[in-house]
Amino acid sequence: MKKEGKVLTLVSSGRGLPLKDGKIYSGAGYYLNELTVPARALMENGYEVTFASPKGNTPQMDVNSATTSSSAGATPSLRTT
Repeated sequence: MKKEGKVLTLVSSGRGLPLKDGKIYSGAGYYLNELTVPARALMENGYEVTFASPKGNTPQMDVNSATTSSSAGATPSLRTT
């Protein structure tokens, strides 16, 4: 397949979500299907995808995005459970 180009994908460096009571929800991060569905489409069309984060750290996936109910609209091959 001919290479169409390169795409730099910026993924959040976030590690949590502040709550009203002052606590931090530590399970927050990027949403699995919001990242993988477009990335896969780009790769299937010949693009090279590179991931980066603003702080240079490893991005954290939102723990709730890797469930069957959250990926109901995704194609079966992209479902994580």
